[in-house]
Amino acid sequence: MLDIAAPIAAALVSGFLKVLSGFMPAVVVSCGDERCLRFLSVIRWGSIGVSVAGAFLTGHWGLVAVLYGISAGWLIRCLLTAWLALPYLKAPRGSAAEEVGRQVSLRPSSSR
Repeated sequence: MLDIAAPIAAALVSGFLKVLSGFMPAVVVSCGDERCLRFLSVIRWGSIGVSVAGAFLTGHWGLVAVLYGISAGWLIRCLLTAWLALPYLKAPRGSAAEEVGRQVSLRPSSSR
């Protein structure tokens, strides 16, 4: 029973981090400006590099270590993306909606 518990725990950690990493990028994509989207892309590619490096560096210790090495990339992705999304989550409610409301008019255009 103990032989199967470690891989299951490692897979659960990895899966949890994968699911968690889906929420904060959604905030950045929906609220972020062009600079934030560029930085989000760098974070995503960097986390892939960390996952690949973690898998290769921990391959000597077996499958469980490889799963945790890959999870390190997911953890870094979650933390950096949360740091990037934090200003948008702290913004007062309705501040972005008011700005968009001033820029967009729902009236039909009169240039016909």
